[in-house]
Amino acid sequence: MNLLIGTGVSDGEYFHTGDPDVSGEGSLPTKFSELLNLRDPSLMQHVRSEADGIDVPDRNELYTSSAVSLWKENTLKLGIYGVAKILHGFGFSLRGIRDVITLGFTLLALVCSIILWKKNKYQIWCTFFWLSTTILSGQMFFFLPNQRFKTVIFDPVAILIISLLSGSILLKLYANWRSMRKT
Repeated sequence: MNLLIGTGVSDGEYFHTGDPDVSGEGSLPTKFSELLNLRDPSLMQHVRSEADGIDVPDRNELYTSSAVSLWKENTLKLGIYGVAKILHGFGFSLRGIRDVITLGFTLLALVCSIILWKKNKYQIWCTFFWLSTTILSGQMFFFLPNQRFKTVIFDPVAILIISLLSGSILLKLYANWRSMRKT
């Protein structure tokens, strides 16, 4: 079902409560689904009416086959829409203070991971951070770009990366202070 919602044909009203995080006014997914003419309420109503009364495995198959069919027909459009969903998930919609904070946090974590990698420190954690980011981006691309999913997958590792760099800087400052104090 989420694969079908992830195609942009629905604003969310058919399957969930229209979470403003995804379908809210001004979000990148909303703007791009309208720009690329992906919204199709009649298709959603048709799929929904076909799904009524059938058991769950068959319903899931119907949703999946409908989504795969849409991907085959609109590969480029859905690829662009998928990138817009990734950007939204990391705060690039810039609809308000929440998105600005999310974007700032995302960029800070990315910069910290690059600095740690270049300094040859904590590269295993940087790799874990980049793998988590890649997996989350894939999930956002095909399915839903809800920022609440980012909170569970991306944020803990991002906090760790920021803390590792901050700790390294503080330890270096402390060592410099101690050496100056001894002289």
